[in-house]
Amino acid sequence: MTEFKFNDAALAKLKGKVAIITGGSSGIGRGTVELFASYGVKVVSVDVNESRDPLPEGATFLKCNVALWSDIVKTFREVRRVHGHIDIVCANAGISDKENLLKDDEDEPRWDVLDVNLKGVMMSITECKYITDLKL
Repeated sequence: MTEFKFNDAALAKLKGKVAIITGGSSGIGRGTVELFASYGVKVVSVDVNESRDPLPEGATFLKCNVALWSDIVKTFREVRRVHGHIDIVCANAGISDKENLLKDDEDEPRWDVLDVNLKGVMMSITECKYITDLKL
């Protein structure tokens, strides 16, 4: 298995930054929320469902369906209203379909997978361009 080591000195420079993590209630997103919060980042965990476990200190939750443009815009505006700016956006939200998305039968594909995994990332990035203090 590939190992990824974090550079503590680089991560320490993130202290005080504001981050939006989509899909932050579970899996890789939740791990990212915990990692960033442990380095003093003000993390906004964004998901359709709230985490079962309490968020770490410095993290807050906002309900957002990343497949809906109106939810994305509302979320980014709220984070900016509360924190004054956004420094980091991790468009991590995703869902899976255990079967082939474009399977060759009469069942309609799971469009929600594309809505979250593709459109959700694209809309998050699109909203980023309207944030003048975000360095892309």
